[in-house]
Amino acid sequence: MCDDYTSGRGGGGGGGSGSRGRGRGGSRGGYDSRGGGSYYSRGRERGGSVKYGDGNEQKSAPQPVERVYVILYNDHVVYIPIKVNKKGKFLAGMPNFFGGGVDKGEDHNDTLKREVCEESINIINIEKALIETKQYVSDGADQYGTYTFFRLKYTIEDSIFTDEGNFSTYFFTKMKKKLEMQALVKMPTAFLLSLGATPSALTSAHPTPPTITTPDEPPPPPPAASSSSDSPPPSAPTTTPDNALAEGIVGVMFEIIKKRFSSMGIVGEWEQSSTKKAFVNFVSFLLQEQQKKG
Repeated sequence: MCDDYTSGRGGGGGGGSGSRGRGRGGSRGGYDSRGGGSYYSRGRERGGSVKYGDGNEQKSAPQPVERVYVILYNDHVVYIPIKVNKKGKFLAGMPNFFGGGVDKGEDHNDTLKREVCEESINIINIEKALIETKQYVSDGADQYGTYTFFRLKYTIEDSIFTDEGNFSTYFFTKMKKKLEMQALVKMPTAFLLSLGATPSALTSAHPTPPTITTPDEPPPPPPAASSSSDSPPPSAPTTTPDNALAEGIVGVMFEIIKKRFSSMGIVGEWEQSSTKKAFVNFVSFLLQEQQKKG
């Protein structure tokens, strides 16, 4: 069992009364009741409030928040959480990752263990020792804070999923709680990568499909060795020929999921998000691994 992260701790620093409910003043996204008032729906910054002697209350200047996320996968499948499909919620009904803001006193491993447990409603419990083996995938930053994405080899019990071949699903909505994710999709790695095998399939999601390597073309250069460091590399990952194909694969995957879950999120937000960038980098990694195996 996971530790009890969702038992409604006291709302320090302007936090809301519920673990994922709306914050003071009805702000969209829900404050985290652990304190600090961090938003979940749009990755907003932590902010509190200051009460003056005359009884007036004014929000303090927000501070950017550090956030970490993890992609769970193994040699055969990729696990893709789907955001709650609520109009106005960032990436509503779209592919996402487990993760969130780093709380005071936590390291990245603490945060990932807690967030996976919270967002899966205690279905997934990852030991911190295992999370220490995670690998860097991607990062990003905006006015709301920083984002770092990792990947972690992990296997979730098959029995929780409905058996639907290439698109097995577990719905968290069965738990009847306030949720960040509505479902978890289990997608075979071979199926995911096959989405880039047919140019016509890519054209349906992208007017200009990415170039696909053919037997007449020279193979792409071997990938650089993966770093096991907890910190991102000093510079962005070097673009490889696989990146264009990965972009196309992620585009088709996105269209499939958006249609299946009738996503209410704004497509433009997905296209510009650090989440999409992380998906593309992760699929590029899977393509490189596939090439190594021949």
